[in-house]
Amino acid sequence: MANKEISDLTAASSLADADLLVIEQGGVTKKIAGSLIKNADTVDGIHAAATAAANILLALNASSKLPASITGDADTVDGKHASATPTGATIPVSEAGGTLANGWLNATATPTASKIPIAGAGGTIDPSWLLLTTLLLSSLQLVNTGPIFCKNYAGVIKNMFYLNTSDELIIGTDLATSKLIVNIDGELKRLSVDGSGFVKATAL
Repeated sequence: MANKEISDLTAASSLADADLLVIEQGGVTKKIAGSLIKNADTVDGIHAAATAAANILLALNASSKLPASITGDADTVDGKHASATPTGATIPVSEAGGTLANGWLNATATPTASKIPIAGAGGTIDPSWLLLTTLLLSSLQLVNTGPIFCKNYAGVIKNMFYLNTSDELIIGTDLATSKLIVNIDGELKRLSVDGSGFVKATAL
């Protein structure tokens, strides 16, 4: 044995706790039990491992994260998942722009029962969302970006009046067809255009 080199010795396929190894410690040759080598991943006798088990120190996996068996499903609260896509029994998450998808709010730009109205592409609410039987205004401000419309009982939208680009008030086509009624001194009268192009008021 004393005349053999280490490379000439038979290789061991495993290390048992009771196996002895020779070490040099502080200039003194000593022996060490295999159990001390085998259990180098222990702290106070507790082993470390990336696999969850009882009485085990947790090690990070190949992605430098704790194993899913320990963290569980990280995007859940009380068993409910989180998602940016509107889904039942799911926690809503804002999209890349920082806002929730419309589906979370049950909102739509198209007038629909049991829905929350939102502005359409033009930034305004569809007037069909609004049902007015009486409208009281202390003042009415018009801008020449579009006409004021009225919808008749048949649901047809009529162009009543608007401001043109010169800020002139233009009466819509309903005046020419004698469908514009106004209150003059407490009496309802129908406005129309005669053959000479003059506007006239006729009692109903």
